[in-house]
Amino acid sequence: GKRILGIPIPLSSGSSPPRKTMKDGDSTAPDASALARALADGTSRDASELVCTVSPDNVPTAEGRVRSDVRRLNLWHRATYVVLARGTPGTDGRADPGRPAPPPTVLVQLRSDAKDYRPGCRDPAPGGVVGFGEDPVWNARREIQEEMGLEAEDVGLERVCSFRYEDGGVRVWGELLGCSVPYHIDIGDMVLQEEEVKAVEWIAVGEIEERVAREPEMWLPDGLLALRLYVQYAADLAAGRTIGDLDDYVLRKEVS
Repeated sequence: GKRILGIPIPLSSGSSPPRKTMKDGDSTAPDASALARALADGTSRDASELVCTVSPDNVPTAEGRVRSDVRRLNLWHRATYVVLARGTPGTDGRADPGRPAPPPTVLVQLRSDAKDYRPGCRDPAPGGVVGFGEDPVWNARREIQEEMGLEAEDVGLERVCSFRYEDGGVRVWGELLGCSVPYHIDIGDMVLQEEEVKAVEWIAVGEIEERVAREPEMWLPDGLLALRLYVQYAADLAAGRTIGDLDDYVLRKEVS
């Protein structure tokens, strides 16, 4: 197995579940200049959607901004990230939300080329941009239902923490949630929203890190941080360690 943050993570979880495979090199990022033009002229996907913009300290602004401005100007805003862990064979797959185990296998999305941020890339913690006045938990419930046909009640959706992420392409306060998808729910049972999602795949956490090392540009950096924070959080709970500030949760340095 592989060790992430000092946690032994198996490269598989027993018998391999059926999946729609996304091989390295299958996805290619669309033309960045075309996306920039679409953002500038307001023709990008959901360009007029009013977004919950915030200060660098996660204080909501009095008024939101339209989504195209958030992307074009790289404004601080809120978004949700959902780690969808694969349930265990022979059980209903429902995890104890109070003491989740580090997920051996999670659902990864291949984003559509119509996305206004990192189109055509892989996301290990799919969620969505929070609308102005929208509750983040309800946003997460809506996103997993619209994009994959999953109901929050069926997967035990639970809030984990808030975190911040910033780079040249995005400034975001993320609301991280976790859930356990019952093992009997397979890829073929999910109804994908074609405008948002090209494909989905179950991938072992250790394998994700290996694939990121090969093609880092094809993965959402903020989604990867969300996954790593969830693994750290789950391991701390299981070991009885102090969790830290869940309203500004941070990733510790890797433990050797």
